[in-house]
Amino acid sequence: MKKFLLEILIFSFILILTIKGIKSTVPFYWGNKLMEQKIEYLESSNSNFDTYFIGSSKTYRHIDPLLFEKITGTPAFNLGCSGMFALETEYMLDNFLSKESFKNTKDIYVQNTDYMIIGEQNRHTLRVNYYMDTKRLVRGVNYFIGQKEYSQAYYHLVAFI
Repeated sequence: MKKFLLEILIFSFILILTIKGIKSTVPFYWGNKLMEQKIEYLESSNSNFDTYFIGSSKTYRHIDPLLFEKITGTPAFNLGCSGMFALETEYMLDNFLSKESFKNTKDIYVQNTDYMIIGEQNRHTLRVNYYMDTKRLVRGVNYFIGQKEYSQAYYHLVAFI
């Protein structure tokens, strides 16, 4: 029995290292096509934006960066995406700010979103899996255990693996 448990532990460790290695070779936005288009546009254009908006479809559909720029005189860009809730927004924000090309950002407006359950139709999609790193796993599991929604804690663990 001890040998079996040790083999499972070693297998799990190797699996986690492999997953982390694979994730480190792809861009941080690889599972969100709309965000991929937006980041690639920002990196390829000569536009210098001082302000960014990030959040779910409420941000994506209701914040007009051109109107914001007209009123404030500050160039802005909308990074909102449909279906982006708390953990994905946090993941995007962490990675966006770590990129050298966005270090001169002056303001970022982040939509206040809640933790959302992973619905049955989304459990095994790229959109749920790509942002589930160790930090988001711990935050999601802790939140849902605190809410006594143990199945959601499990789904977050599965999304991580």
